[in-house]
Amino acid sequence: MRAASRAHGLEVGASLAHLAPRDFQGMLREYFRGPDEGATYAPEVRELSESCLDVQMMTCPLKDGWLTMGCSEAEVCTLLRCATAFDEAVYETAGFDYELEPWAPGKTGCCRTRLTEKA
Repeated sequence: MRAASRAHGLEVGASLAHLAPRDFQGMLREYFRGPDEGATYAPEVRELSESCLDVQMMTCPLKDGWLTMGCSEAEVCTLLRCATAFDEAVYETAGFDYELEPWAPGKTGCCRTRLTEKA
C-alpha cells in the first residue's frame, strides 16, 4: 500500500517542482488547498514565512472514513502510515524538506506538515 501511495505521490510531486526551493505560498495554494480551496482537508496554517510552511490538516476523509467504518484507532494509524507515503513522495519530488506528523489518537485534526527549503 505504501508503494502504491508513493508512486502516485511521485507524479504529483513532479507537477509541483516548479515551486521549489521556497515558494511556500504556492505550495499552500496548489497542494494544501488544492482545487477545492481546502474544503476537503481544511488546512490550518500555523506558519507561512519565507523559510517555512507549517500546516495542520483539520479534517481528513481517509481517517474519518476508516473510523466511521469501524477501524480501531491503531488500525487507522497503520493505514495513515501507508497513506502518508504519498505526501512524503510529493514533498521529496517537489524539492522540499519536510517534517510530517501523522494523526494519533487524542490529537486534533489529522496530519501536520512543516515544509522548509531543501538543505
